[in-house]
Amino acid sequence: MLKSQSKVDWLDLNPTSEDHPPLNFHRQNIVSSIKPIKQVRSAWQDIVLVCRKCSKRLDGGFGKKGEESLAKSLRRSTGGRKKGRKGPIGVIEVDCLDICPKGAVVAVRAAAPDDWAVVPAGTPVAQVIERLGLPARDPSA
Repeated sequence: MLKSQSKVDWLDLNPTSEDHPPLNFHRQNIVSSIKPIKQVRSAWQDIVLVCRKCSKRLDGGFGKKGEESLAKSLRRSTGGRKKGRKGPIGVIEVDCLDICPKGAVVAVRAAAPDDWAVVPAGTPVAQVIERLGLPARDPSA
């Protein structure tokens, strides 16, 4: 390369020969093969995140007999007969939230991400629902 030539001049950014496709050829193929984003409906009015690692370490600790995980007890107490996306509250178990309390589970209401609750084993689920600020279950559901 001569001193007078710059790197941009030296590189052929738009090859004109037939054996080389244009540089944006592959990008066009990728964009045209992307599927459209679909919308999925949900009846959730709120979301609660529960630490899966804390729940696994406790091996239960909630519910009437103390044999249920906090997530399962919350689903049962807030959802009525409706499950999954059809229930009013989404309770999602997430990976470790890095608090790791002994004998307790960490729960976070998504609407209040600055207010985490460390729930000791054996706490009544009604008290957890009140502490998290979740709406009480509709008895007609």
